[in-house]
Amino acid sequence: QHVSDRSGVVTIDMGVQESGALFPWQLQAMSQVKRIVRDGVRPVTNNLALYKTARLMSHTTNEELPTNGALWMHYAYYGVDGVVDIGNGITSNRFAMPGNEWAWSFLLDLDFDTDFSRAILTFPGTNFPTNFDLEVSKDALSWTVVSHRELTAGGTYTLTFPKVSARYVRVKSNKPDGPNQVGSQMGISELELYKN
Repeated sequence: QHVSDRSGVVTIDMGVQESGALFPWQLQAMSQVKRIVRDGVRPVTNNLALYKTARLMSHTTNEELPTNGALWMHYAYYGVDGVVDIGNGITSNRFAMPGNEWAWSFLLDLDFDTDFSRAILTFPGTNFPTNFDLEVSKDALSWTVVSHRELTAGGTYTLTFPKVSARYVRVKSNKPDGPNQVGSQMGISELELYKN
Protein backbone atom coordinates (compact mmCIF):
# COMPACT_ATOMS: atom_id res chain seq x y z
CA GLN A 1 0.00 0.00 0.00
CA HIS A 2 2.83 2.42 0.84
CA VAL A 3 4.45 1.77 -2.55
CA SER A 4 1.15 2.07 -4.40
CA ASP A 5 0.34 5.36 -2.64
CA ARG A 6 3.60 6.76 -4.07
CA SER A 7 2.91 5.55 -7.64
CA GLY A 8 5.38 2.69 -7.28
CA VAL A 9 5.07 -0.80 -8.72
CA VAL A 10 5.45 -4.09 -6.86
CA THR A 11 5.84 -7.46 -8.56
CA ILE A 12 5.21 -10.66 -6.67
CA ASP A 13 6.49 -14.12 -7.59
CA MET A 14 4.01 -16.90 -6.91
CA GLY A 15 5.21 -20.37 -5.99
CA VAL A 16 3.94 -23.18 -8.19
CA GLN A 17 3.26 -26.68 -6.90
CA GLU A 18 4.50 -29.75 -8.81
CA SER A 19 0.97 -30.10 -10.22
CA GLY A 20 1.24 -26.61 -11.74
CA ALA A 21 -1.37 -25.16 -9.37
CA LEU A 22 -0.71 -22.16 -7.16
CA PHE A 23 -0.65 -22.67 -3.41
CA PRO A 24 -4.10 -21.90 -1.88
CA TRP A 25 -2.67 -19.72 0.90
CA GLN A 26 -0.85 -17.61 -1.72
CA LEU A 27 -4.10 -17.07 -3.63
CA GLN A 28 -5.77 -16.03 -0.38
CA ALA A 29 -2.96 -13.59 0.40
CA MET A 30 -3.10 -12.09 -3.11
CA SER A 31 -6.85 -11.70 -2.80
CA GLN A 32 -6.30 -9.62 0.34
CA VAL A 33 -3.64 -7.52 -1.42
CA LYS A 34 -6.02 -6.88 -4.32
CA ARG A 35 -8.79 -5.74 -1.98
CA ILE A 36 -6.45 -3.39 -0.13
CA VAL A 37 -4.68 -1.89 -3.16
CA ARG A 38 -7.51 -1.74 -5.72
CA ASP A 39 -10.51 -1.20 -3.50
CA GLY A 40 -8.89 0.55 -0.55
CA VAL A 41 -10.46 -2.01 1.79
CA ARG A 42 -8.29 -2.63 4.83
CA PRO A 43 -8.97 -5.34 7.39
CA VAL A 44 -11.01 -4.06 10.31
CA THR A 45 -8.98 -4.80 13.40
CA ASN A 46 -7.95 -3.36 16.72
CA ASN A 47 -4.60 -5.13 16.48
CA LEU A 48 -2.02 -2.33 16.91
CA ALA A 49 0.85 -4.52 15.66
CA LEU A 50 -0.71 -5.49 12.31
CA TYR A 51 1.57 -4.60 9.36
CA LYS A 52 4.02 -2.64 11.52
CA THR A 53 7.77 -2.82 10.91
CA ALA A 54 9.33 -5.90 12.50
CA ARG A 55 12.97 -6.98 12.74
CA LEU A 56 14.90 -10.09 13.77
CA MET A 57 17.52 -8.80 16.23
CA SER A 58 20.68 -10.20 17.77
CA HIS A 59 21.09 -10.25 21.55
CA THR A 60 24.86 -10.10 21.35
CA THR A 61 25.46 -7.41 18.71
CA ASN A 62 22.08 -5.61 18.71
CA GLU A 63 22.14 -5.83 14.91
CA GLU A 64 19.54 -7.23 12.54
CA LEU A 65 19.89 -10.94 11.82
CA PRO A 66 19.39 -12.65 8.46
CA THR A 67 16.35 -14.83 7.84
CA ASN A 68 16.83 -18.44 8.94
CA GLY A 69 18.43 -20.35 6.10
CA ALA A 70 17.36 -17.62 3.65
CA LEU A 71 13.99 -19.38 3.53
CA TRP A 72 11.17 -17.27 2.16
CA MET A 73 8.85 -18.49 4.91
CA HIS A 74 10.74 -16.93 7.83
CA TYR A 75 10.79 -13.19 7.07
CA ALA A 76 10.18 -10.82 10.00
CA TYR A 77 6.94 -9.41 8.58
CA TYR A 78 5.26 -12.81 8.82
CA GLY A 79 5.14 -12.16 12.58
CA VAL A 80 2.73 -9.23 12.04
CA ASP A 81 0.89 -10.15 8.82
CA GLY A 82 -2.33 -11.27 10.49
CA VAL A 83 -2.01 -14.84 9.21
CA VAL A 84 -2.06 -17.47 11.94
CA ASP A 85 -4.56 -20.01 10.62
CA ILE A 86 -5.39 -19.86 6.92
CA GLY A 87 -8.61 -21.83 7.22
CA ASN A 88 -9.74 -25.43 6.99
CA GLY A 89 -7.56 -26.22 10.00
CA ILE A 90 -4.36 -25.65 8.02
CA THR A 91 -1.90 -23.68 10.14
CA SER A 92 0.48 -21.49 8.19
CA ASN A 93 4.11 -22.60 8.24
CA ARG A 94 5.24 -19.03 7.59
CA PHE A 95 6.69 -17.49 10.71
CA ALA A 96 9.45 -15.07 11.67
CA MET A 97 12.75 -16.71 12.61
CA PRO A 98 16.37 -15.67 12.05
CA GLY A 99 19.57 -17.57 11.47
CA ASN A 100 22.98 -17.18 13.14
CA GLU A 101 21.73 -16.90 16.74
CA TRP A 102 19.79 -19.27 19.00
CA ALA A 103 18.38 -16.73 21.47
CA TRP A 104 17.16 -13.59 19.69
CA SER A 105 14.56 -10.80 19.83
CA PHE A 106 11.57 -10.01 17.66
CA LEU A 107 11.51 -6.19 17.56
CA LEU A 108 8.39 -4.24 16.58
CA ASP A 109 8.23 -0.51 15.78
CA LEU A 110 4.75 0.97 16.33
CA ASP A 111 5.83 4.28 14.65
CA PHE A 112 4.89 6.41 17.69
CA ASP A 113 4.13 5.99 21.40
CA THR A 114 1.02 3.83 21.71
CA ASP A 115 -1.00 2.70 24.73
CA PHE A 116 -1.75 -1.01 25.13
CA SER A 117 -2.30 -3.54 27.92
CA ARG A 118 -2.62 -6.90 26.19
CA ALA A 119 -0.49 -8.97 23.83
CA ILE A 120 -1.38 -12.19 22.08
CA LEU A 121 1.59 -14.26 20.96
CA THR A 122 1.42 -17.31 18.72
CA PHE A 123 4.44 -19.57 18.47
CA PRO A 124 4.83 -22.49 16.03
CA GLY A 125 4.39 -25.94 17.56
CA THR A 126 7.99 -26.88 16.81
CA ASN A 127 9.77 -23.53 17.35
CA PHE A 128 8.95 -21.75 20.59
CA PRO A 129 10.73 -20.09 23.49
CA THR A 130 10.81 -21.96 26.78
CA ASN A 131 11.69 -18.71 28.57
CA PHE A 132 10.95 -15.23 27.20
CA ASP A 133 10.25 -11.62 28.15
CA LEU A 134 7.86 -9.15 26.55
CA GLU A 135 9.57 -5.77 26.80
CA VAL A 136 8.64 -2.20 25.85
CA SER A 137 10.60 0.98 25.19
CA LYS A 138 10.12 4.55 24.01
CA ASP A 139 13.61 4.83 22.46
CA ALA A 140 14.75 1.22 21.75
CA LEU A 141 17.61 1.76 24.22
CA SER A 142 16.06 1.44 27.66
CA TRP A 143 13.70 -1.55 28.06
CA THR A 144 11.05 -2.49 30.64
CA VAL A 145 9.80 -6.06 31.09
CA VAL A 146 5.98 -6.11 31.15
CA SER A 147 5.59 -9.89 31.13
CA HIS A 148 7.86 -12.89 31.72
CA ARG A 149 6.77 -16.39 30.73
CA GLU A 150 8.13 -19.91 30.74
CA LEU A 151 6.53 -22.32 28.28
CA THR A 152 6.62 -26.01 27.53
CA ALA A 153 4.90 -25.94 24.13
CA GLY A 154 4.11 -23.76 21.14
CA GLY A 155 0.65 -22.27 20.63
CA THR A 156 -1.21 -19.05 21.40
CA TYR A 157 -0.73 -17.19 24.68
CA THR A 158 -2.46 -14.05 25.96
CA LEU A 159 -0.41 -11.72 28.14
CA THR A 160 -2.13 -8.97 30.14
CA PHE A 161 -0.38 -6.24 32.09
CA PRO A 162 -1.01 -2.70 33.38
CA LYS A 163 -1.39 -0.21 30.52
CA VAL A 164 1.92 0.94 29.04
CA SER A 165 2.82 3.58 26.49
CA ALA A 166 5.66 2.63 24.15
CA ARG A 167 6.84 2.90 20.58
CA TYR A 168 8.93 -0.28 20.56
CA VAL A 169 7.97 -3.78 21.67
CA ARG A 170 10.17 -6.83 21.68
CA VAL A 171 9.76 -10.49 22.40
CA LYS A 172 13.11 -11.46 23.89
CA SER A 173 13.83 -15.18 23.81
CA ASN A 174 16.07 -16.25 26.70
CA LYS A 175 15.83 -20.00 26.07
CA PRO A 176 16.48 -22.04 24.03
CA ASP A 177 19.95 -20.58 23.74
CA GLY A 178 21.73 -23.46 22.05
CA PRO A 179 21.23 -26.65 20.04
CA ASN A 180 19.26 -29.71 21.15
CA GLN A 181 16.98 -27.85 23.58
CA VAL A 182 13.21 -28.03 23.93
CA GLY A 183 11.60 -25.50 21.58
CA SER A 184 14.54 -25.70 19.14
CA GLN A 185 14.60 -21.92 18.43
CA MET A 186 11.90 -19.29 18.94
CA GLY A 187 9.69 -18.57 15.97
CA ILE A 188 6.97 -15.91 15.91
CA SER A 189 3.79 -16.87 14.03
CA GLU A 190 2.03 -13.68 15.14
CA LEU A 191 2.38 -10.84 17.63
CA GLU A 192 -0.82 -8.93 18.35
CA LEU A 193 -1.20 -5.87 20.59
CA TYR A 194 -4.44 -4.42 21.95
CA LYS A 195 -5.45 -1.43 24.03
CA ASN A 196 -7.48 -3.64 26.39
